[in-house]
Amino acid sequence: MRAARVAICAVACGFCGGASAENRPLPDLFDITGVAPADTLNVRSAPDARAEIIGELGPEATDVEVTAIQGGWGRVNQGERSGWTAMRFLSRQDETWIAGAIPPALTCFGTEPFWSLGFEGQDLVWSDLDVTTGMAAAEALGGAIPGDVRRGLVAAGDRIEIHAAISPGTCSDGMSDRAFGLTAAIIVDEGGGPRLLHGCCSIAP
Repeated sequence: MRAARVAICAVACGFCGGASAENRPLPDLFDITGVAPADTLNVRSAPDARAEIIGELGPEATDVEVTAIQGGWGRVNQGERSGWTAMRFLSRQDETWIAGAIPPALTCFGTEPFWSLGFEGQDLVWSDLDVTTGMAAAEALGGAIPGDVRRGLVAAGDRIEIHAAISPGTCSDGMSDRAFGLTAAIIVDEGGGPRLLHGCCSIAP
């Protein structure tokens, strides 16, 4: 078996210091706040209080991934759909993007062919159809500038070589109506020559 190098670069522009919610980097994780214990927070089909309700979030929901903000509404994924919920009931978490670290729940995935890249504990795991390859924990790079969520990650593994670039932007998995906030381009070589794959990423647990 041969050692593999995995390089992951995540890019998202913006600075947190003193910025409003709409100007801070996205995607980010939020917790529900200000919703009565017996009530729920509606998820609507459009950023409009009159739009169709397509789902709901519980009053104690946490780790809600917001991928875009428009006029006081945040775009979230609900089941197989993308919807909008009122930002006044969402409180942004402070430590989603930590300098020198990757969000621990980061997962990237694609179709045609199916593949995924994510974390199990501190280890990276690559899955390509029926083949799953574990890769050791790696050093994360980037984030020295406050609010800059660009990241790099280098790791070692076996029988596979991967280089991935992850950047902000609306992304569809091609199989649902969900809208993700990160896109991925991955070059993978599993011994048969390099392949270029495209997909989406999420930071939600």
